[in-house]
Amino acid sequence: MSSDEYKWSVEIVRSRHAYLNLTFGQAEQILLYEQEYSVLTSSSLSVWEESDYESYVYHRILDSEQFTRYEDARNQHLESYSLDLAEQGRFGVNDLNSVQDLLKFLNEVFLPGFFEDPDCLPFGWLDGEQAKIEFLRAEYQRFLFNEKKQMIADHFRHYRTYKPTSLKAWKHLYSDTNNSVFGQMLPPLSLKWMRLQKEFLDFYSTESGFFSRRKIYSSMSVLNNLKTLMR
Repeated sequence: MSSDEYKWSVEIVRSRHAYLNLTFGQAEQILLYEQEYSVLTSSSLSVWEESDYESYVYHRILDSEQFTRYEDARNQHLESYSLDLAEQGRFGVNDLNSVQDLLKFLNEVFLPGFFEDPDCLPFGWLDGEQAKIEFLRAEYQRFLFNEKKQMIADHFRHYRTYKPTSLKAWKHLYSDTNNSVFGQMLPPLSLKWMRLQKEFLDFYSTESGFFSRRKIYSSMSVLNNLKTLMR
């Protein structure tokens, strides 16, 4: 970065925080913080965690009068964000309905089609591997328990108590019974992914069975949608 580009970047910071009337030196420190923040911090920080970290940094840069103005603006932003979350929470029933639709599809369409498909191999050879099966079952239950804890922690980190119906939907989706039956077929916490997965399973649940090789080459539109979503 040239000297002129650097000065321009600092002036951009001063302009963006015009209400604080920053000195050139203060703007330099904030610019450094912003550059380091983009590299050092995790993208999974919640809005509140990010705001607390920024407040911690700004407290060391601003004088008392500037920091008071900054805190007023920060609190207004967090209040507005909380109101937006509460508004979103009013529509959480859609999340719950989508979860119930997916589980109904998996139980009434996917599982029957899976066991009726002629390409499915018999699992009789597992009868002699009970010790290994019990070990895997115990490890999988431990994994599910940790996943559920992480799901609840992430929900309250990002949404606090503003979206209770959405939390109910995800707890229902990732119940012990559903996790034990469907495991990694259950989607990440994304309604778009749930709809896309249902579209994919619908495609493979038609008259020829789930695993028909004749359909693999004609499913590119579904797979392309998947790639686009996961970018």
